[in-house]
Amino acid sequence: AGTYTGTTDTVLSIGIDTFLSGGWDSTFENRVGYSTIDGENARRCIHVGSATGDGATVTIEHFIVQNGYVVTDYGAGIRVFGGSNLTLRDVIVRNNVINNGRGGGIATFSHLTLDGVSIYGNSALQGGGVYASTGGVALIENSTIANNLATGANQPSGGGIYSYAGTLTLHNSTVINNESELFGGGIYGGGTLANSILLGNTAPEGPNCRYDGSFSSL
Repeated sequence: AGTYTGTTDTVLSIGIDTFLSGGWDSTFENRVGYSTIDGENARRCIHVGSATGDGATVTIEHFIVQNGYVVTDYGAGIRVFGGSNLTLRDVIVRNNVINNGRGGGIATFSHLTLDGVSIYGNSALQGGGVYASTGGVALIENSTIANNLATGANQPSGGGIYSYAGTLTLHNSTVINNESELFGGGIYGGGTLANSILLGNTAPEGPNCRYDGSFSSL
C-alpha cells in the first residue's frame, strides 16, 4: 500500500487527467487497505490543476490524505484549482491544518465529488473540513464529515463545511460533531440536503447550520 511524502511545498501535484488507485499489495493483485499521502505537518498533500489553468479530470480511490499543513492560502489536505474535476472514492482525509486560511481538509474552486469519504480532525479559519469557494461545486454522497474545526480571529465559519459562494449538495451523508468558534458549526452557507444528517455540531451562531443564502431539503 505504501506511504508517500515530499520535500517541496506539496507532496503531489496533478495537472493532467489521472486515475490513482491505492491500497494494493506488491503484486497489484490484492487490495490490502489504503495507500497514504502524508504532508508530515509541513506541506500540502495534494494540488489538482495545472499552472496554465487547464482543467484535469482526476479520480483518487483507497487513499488516506493526512497531516497536511499550510500557513495561509487554501486546502491543506487537497486543493482543487483550474477548472478541474476531482472525484474521491473510499478516501480518508484527516488531521490537515491551515492557519488563517480556508479548507483544512479540502478546498475547491472547481468540481468536487466525494463518494464514501471520511473527513475528520481537520481545521481552518473557514471550512475546517471542506471549503467550496466561488465557482466551487461540491457533491458529497455516502460520506461522513466529523470532528472538524473552524478557528481563528477573523470570523471563523463552517466547522464541517463552508459553502457560502459555492454550490453544495449532500446526499446520504452525515455532518456530525464539528465545531466553529463563531458561525455554522456543521455548515456555513447554502446548498441542498437529501437524506442527510446534521447532528451534534456546535457554534455560537447556527450550531448545525448557519446559512446566508438558500438551503433546501429533498
